[in-house]
Amino acid sequence: MINLYNYTKNQLTAEMQKLNVPSFRAIQIFNWLYKSKIARIDDMNNIPAALRLQLKKEYEILLPETVEIQKSIDETIKYLLVLTDNYSIETVLIPDVKHDTICLSSQVGCPLACTYCVTGHLGFVRNLTTSEIIGQLILTIKTLPLNRKINMVFMGMGEPLLNLKNVMDSISIMTDKDGLGLSMRNITLSTIGYPPGIKELSTYSLLPKIALSLNSANDTVRAQLMPFAKKFPLTDIINSLQTLPIKKGRRITLEYIMIKGINDSIQDAHTLIKLMKKIPSKVNLIPFNETPQIPFEASTNTQIETFASCLRKHNLTVTVRTSRGKDISAACGMLKFQRKM
Repeated sequence: MINLYNYTKNQLTAEMQKLNVPSFRAIQIFNWLYKSKIARIDDMNNIPAALRLQLKKEYEILLPETVEIQKSIDETIKYLLVLTDNYSIETVLIPDVKHDTICLSSQVGCPLACTYCVTGHLGFVRNLTTSEIIGQLILTIKTLPLNRKINMVFMGMGEPLLNLKNVMDSISIMTDKDGLGLSMRNITLSTIGYPPGIKELSTYSLLPKIALSLNSANDTVRAQLMPFAKKFPLTDIINSLQTLPIKKGRRITLEYIMIKGINDSIQDAHTLIKLMKKIPSKVNLIPFNETPQIPFEASTNTQIETFASCLRKHNLTVTVRTSRGKDISAACGMLKFQRKM
């Protein structure tokens, strides 16, 4: 059985044409999936009964199963979702006054083995399908009030550029007026910096906001924190980012996890300043989220502010992220997966 949630609108139209079904029926089916968010093919009451019967023979409507919901003292919510092969993933909802942010995973585990990240320590299993990516969003949206403004970030488990087709297909569905109808301005893709994937991304007509998980502007330090970075020096990453058709006025966000004694010195700040002059960018300083599994410590608040002040003196845009959901292991670098036996 093929999951209908794996198709973009164009792909679904092509699939229906194989069955000699008119293209307007594909749009109706797409609307049922994403506007009405129905659970059964039989619920599509404007689709002829004969076609519904035909669809049920070859297709299914299947979302991940929500098996646990945890709520933080700061209102952050973490969802544990089980997939058809019994692997689980985690999705995070970060509520705010004017909007909610949904943090999506793109892989089961992660192959990059970043030393500061719990997910990376657990290893890699597989890429998520389009239906498993879009399913995280649908299940989360169902828990929210109608017409709530949503920001989408691919900052959960996995490296999105190593699953680019499924990630971009899911973004196509998110932004399609007949799908979820979200604005591309509210979608951010975060990457460690994979030049082949960045160059491939530049070929897509849809381009989300880009965040680079930088963590150091020094290649040696960066490779210690992110072993995958040994293959791709920052020069290659910056060159690939410059190929992206970023609209005038838009900037790449440089995510910088502040780790005590590793990347938080004034010298580190000045190295970062030199790099930021090469691309239109802003920096988001993120205090390291300490966990028993990882022997790093977070930079002190004083050191973070000293680092930020150094950047601001050079007229650079700097924000310091307030970590959310730490008490339920939902903050940056804390997500896990497991297999339900």
